[in-house]
Amino acid sequence: MTMIRIVISGAFGKMGQLALEHIQKRDDFEVVALVDHKGRAHPFLSTYFTVDEALRKESAHVLVDFTTPEVVYENIIAAIRHGTRPVVGTTGLSMGEVETLQALAAEKKIGGVIAPNFALGAILMMRFSEIAARYYSHAEIIEGHRLTKRDKPSGTAAYTDQLMKTSSPIQTEIHSVRLPGLVAHQAVVFGGEGEILTIRHDALSRESFMPGLLLAIEQVMERDELIYGLEKLLDLSL
Repeated sequence: MTMIRIVISGAFGKMGQLALEHIQKRDDFEVVALVDHKGRAHPFLSTYFTVDEALRKESAHVLVDFTTPEVVYENIIAAIRHGTRPVVGTTGLSMGEVETLQALAAEKKIGGVIAPNFALGAILMMRFSEIAARYYSHAEIIEGHRLTKRDKPSGTAAYTDQLMKTSSPIQTEIHSVRLPGLVAHQAVVFGGEGEILTIRHDALSRESFMPGLLLAIEQVMERDELIYGLEKLLDLSL
């Protein structure tokens, strides 16, 4: 069994803490270091201020990133330059930035995954919406997240909109809700003559993101390109 050595950036945030907990349960994964831009320390794991510093001092196969839009781009660049495969759940990257990162990964012949959403149900919601867009001319995307989420609209909503428009010249609008008590919610509402179709996904806890994250860590080791969207690791053919 090959052990996958992992650095987690954003390890003291809620998603980072949950990722650490689930990764440490796996016999084939090893967390070798954490990164925290605020300088917090873990009692048992080496902790660094930056991804670059961590990867200069630690040998790692994968960087898991749950940070913020302000630092994620540079984190991914650092990972690719060190030959470490990024698995990224941080949203807020522009498509121009994604394309630049994909080009850098291609140059280095290194795989990675940037996932607007790791919840498998959310991936299916996006796929179903992509199919439905072929048959409707108008749709509204309504997304809701915790009050502290920085990007608006969410990466999931923006990516859903992008996928739908690859299927159809559909007219869409995105509505964002930020409220205490929300985790991650999205409804895509299609309107036609005499009917409404709603495709909805609700993440009731952050646990829903963990199966997709673990799958991405497993499969990224077999990839030689930076993939945008978890669905590209799944068989969603009809």
